[in-house]
Amino acid sequence: MQQSETSLKEALAAAEKQRDEKVIILCLKSLADLYENQTNYKEALIFYKRLHEFELNVANKELEVKKKDLLDSVRYAYRIQTAVAPPEYLVDRLLPKHFILYMPKDVVSGDFYFISEFHNKVLFAAVDCTGHGVPGALMSVIGFNCLTQAVRKTKIDTPGKVLSFLDESVNEILRALLKTHSHQNFHSFS
Repeated sequence: MQQSETSLKEALAAAEKQRDEKVIILCLKSLADLYENQTNYKEALIFYKRLHEFELNVANKELEVKKKDLLDSVRYAYRIQTAVAPPEYLVDRLLPKHFILYMPKDVVSGDFYFISEFHNKVLFAAVDCTGHGVPGALMSVIGFNCLTQAVRKTKIDTPGKVLSFLDESVNEILRALLKTHSHQNFHSFS
């Protein structure tokens, strides 16, 4: 027993020096089990405690990495959503006496506004897409692009026709996205 205990402690020290998490966990678990089998519960408890603390630290590090990745993704979505918003100079030119109150619930949202000039008319829309956060932001970018296409490319300028075009276009895009991604394995995100 003494030799295996010494070997495990040496392996643990080497693994800690190399920061090999899997080997550290294996050594801590083996030492705790070894002491428990020897009915040395005090030593077993020490190694079980070290094991749980180490596993908790590893899990916390993993969570921090995932949190950073998620926040980076949300910040990038914000940059995209901000980039598609009408520029301030255009809004100032087309609606000189205006104010815009934009207070999204999250960093990004499903709300957006649209402004364009067409045949000496100012077309303005305040749009609330379904959803909050990143899903809502995705819908708002799709909606904004479809609205832009309706007004600027197809030259539709009546509210009913614009809404019909928007409805058809958004549904078409979502069906295409669903068809494209239905064959992918979404479990790979976990």
